[in-house]
Amino acid sequence: MLKREATRRAIQNLGIPYCTVSIWRKVEKDKAGGFSIHLRLRTGIDLEELRKFEGRLAVALRRDQVEITQVSSNTVLLTATRKLSKVLPNKANVIENGLLPHRTNAVAIGVNNQGKEVELEIFGSDGGRTSLVGGNPNQGKSSLLKVIASALSHTSTAIIWFDPKFGADARVFNNRVEVFDNPNNPDEYLQALQDLQRIAQERNHFLGQGLSIDALPRVLLIVDEWAVLAGLGPKAFQTEFGQTLRKLVATSRSANISIVLATQRPTKENIDVTTRELSANRIAFQVGDIYASEAILGVSGAERNKTFLSQGHCLLWKEGLLVPLALYRVTDETILKASSYKGLKISISDLIEMNKIFEREHQR
Repeated sequence: MLKREATRRAIQNLGIPYCTVSIWRKVEKDKAGGFSIHLRLRTGIDLEELRKFEGRLAVALRRDQVEITQVSSNTVLLTATRKLSKVLPNKANVIENGLLPHRTNAVAIGVNNQGKEVELEIFGSDGGRTSLVGGNPNQGKSSLLKVIASALSHTSTAIIWFDPKFGADARVFNNRVEVFDNPNNPDEYLQALQDLQRIAQERNHFLGQGLSIDALPRVLLIVDEWAVLAGLGPKAFQTEFGQTLRKLVATSRSANISIVLATQRPTKENIDVTTRELSANRIAFQVGDIYASEAILGVSGAERNKTFLSQGHCLLWKEGLLVPLALYRVTDETILKASSYKGLKISISDLIEMNKIFEREHQR
């Protein structure tokens, strides 16, 4: 109750022009002494004008930072925080079932500012999910990809990883993950994408025949530095690569194929609106400016000049809500454990063959 009244008084006393708010949801507190609260705004309020008062609101609320993020047309989330700890939490231990690999819909990627574990939905009840990840270099993007890969290593999911940095991040998972790591051979990436698109089309054809594809393994495609990949080779290659990737994003959900698209310095040029809108999850580490934040999240909040995000901290957008979180650290022990599941490695060639077997079995 005190936080609600303090917020109401702070807004009132600052005399923010044309700002009439209704505090309408329970206050969420965090362990560091911060809190967040939803505000319903009067119609016609300029959100950017309201954000100019974030610094003054932080002082009035006696917090280190206030951030206002848009939730819907007339609702915002006001988050007042103490400084986040720069010591990142260790990743939770992988849970094994001891018998057969199982299916996992979501993976734990970090903790929010209340200290609660946050999961990223990789698969849903209706199939695959597309996730967008963006951020400046050395902010945590590559670490997130390692968290996801290691968390799925003991499951039945086929993991494919495009890492055009000569496998700098993916190569350590080579025993468990099929890695494509040579930027000097862009045709290799295009062929792999086309094969995955073919696999998706065949699976969707099976569904159209009334068949269940649950017997076929789920697939996770990680595309690191996808803006770099889309710029390799001649113009004709770039066009075909971009078109194939967009087509796969559009058709992958029902085929139980999930995609994680990661890039440095996101822009509206390398992230088209359609791909963003098809992305169920959007994750932004600190980026250069408001345009980069909007390219990934669809809203501002992750830009350098206003964000509280330090290395390893990010904003997760899901269904209109923004969740600040501290990413799990991935230790050498975790990577070794993930790599030990080499018997679960499934390649694109294996997936193609499984589709053929599936088709033959259902033609009898």
